This record gives sequence, C-alpha cells and structure tokens, in this order.
Amino acid sequence: MCRHRRVDAQRGGRLNLLLGDGTRLFATRGADSLHVRTGGGATTVASEAGDDDPTWTRVPERTLVVATAGTAELVPLPHDLRPTGAPRAHP
Repeated sequence: MCRHRRVDAQRGGRLNLLLGDGTRLFATRGADSLHVRTGGGATTVASEAGDDDPTWTRVPERTLVVATAGTAELVPLPHDLRPTGAPRAHP
C-alpha cells in the first residue's frame, strides 16, 4: 500500500547558498547572516564576521555576492525570483 501526504511550503526558512566554479564564488543571503572581507589578494565569505576587524562587510538580505581572489561585488536581488509563469505560494 502506498500512502501519500501533502507537504506545503513553509515560510520563514533561513538559507545561505554558496556555489563556486573554481575562480568565482557566488553566495546569497536569504534571511540568515552573511559577511564578506577582502584584502591581501583574498576574499573571505562567512556566516559571521571572524573577528572584530572593521573590514568585514555585513551583506544585506536578498543580496548576491560575486567574489574572486581579492574582490567582492554585492548585487541586490529582485524581490520576486519566481520563474516566469510560476504560480504564487498561498499564504
């Protein structure tokens, strides 16, 4: 006998996503904290600042970080990232 149960999407999840291609690191901040620091030809991306160094930058929510060795670009993400034609979640 096969049983099925409906699972509805829950709001309020906390997620940072990191993806690298060997040269660049892409990181998003979605409700959880994310920090970035560059210097000395290196870039560090972390959920929390590693120390009290003032060069840490807190990444704003709904932001994409595009990082390479020594650089980090912060790109604001649009509010609605659904694919075109995708249905809206019901509250």
